[in-house]
Amino acid sequence: MNTIEDAFDQRGYVVVDDIFEEGEVAHFVAEIDRAGGGRTGKWTVNDGVVQNAAFWDLVTHERLLGVVRDLFGGQPMKFCQHNDLQFGSSSFAWHRDSINRVYDPQLPDWREDDAPYQLVRCGVYLQPASSGFTFGVVPGSHKPSGCLDRATFDDNEKHLSILASLKSKAGGRDVLQERAEWIRTRPGQVVFFDPRLIHTGGAFEGRKYSLFVAYGVDNRHFREHYAYYRHMRHDLQYRDIPAGLKTQLLEKDLYVEELPYVSELPGAFVPHRALALAFRLFNNDG
Repeated sequence: MNTIEDAFDQRGYVVVDDIFEEGEVAHFVAEIDRAGGGRTGKWTVNDGVVQNAAFWDLVTHERLLGVVRDLFGGQPMKFCQHNDLQFGSSSFAWHRDSINRVYDPQLPDWREDDAPYQLVRCGVYLQPASSGFTFGVVPGSHKPSGCLDRATFDDNEKHLSILASLKSKAGGRDVLQERAEWIRTRPGQVVFFDPRLIHTGGAFEGRKYSLFVAYGVDNRHFREHYAYYRHMRHDLQYRDIPAGLKTQLLEKDLYVEELPYVSELPGAFVPHRALALAFRLFNNDG
């Protein structure tokens, strides 16, 4: 693998240090504190980056965009409204962030005969390394033709269910934990990962600050992913992009006009109301 594009294609993620300078990190931390309104427990604000002007410069940050361009081989890309702010939150279980959370070659996320899957989630971590937080990723779990042999790829699917996660938390063997690579994050660092990559957050001490944004090449996968989070995941309460951010995106040629979107996608993960409530309680306890 000679380029960052090759590494991303084969492994499903890359880590780049020092995307944001110390002053920028301090600014984002202060703004996440402000967004929390004094809450001290863990919380997540879905669509929080888009709806808070304090984070708009991050969306159009040139060092961040430069890496994304490299991941896509210099192809024109757009901002995808899949974003959130997090304070003190870490993943409930191993999961994917894609439309189809379990592999099936017939489902939209896994078909690339008509368009390549070129989407990236950018995880921005702001807490000091002394917090001990690690971000776990299973390399190659984003597609069968990545760096995993097919038998291992298929076996990962058996350990991806919430039930399997609960068993591991109760003291059982966690196969995905054994196969994962654990990234000890540092302030200003960004983890760029394919939304189909299996991942989770680890334990930590003290405060944890993170935020996520997404980009992609404008094709079927991009449009479906955009529609899924903006129009199908009603539990996340996404809203229209504010006019000010739209202006910034247009200046960088990152904006995509809202078009008629599909309202249903085969195999789309839409949590049952009870499960959505559990996620909300888990990520908002203060």
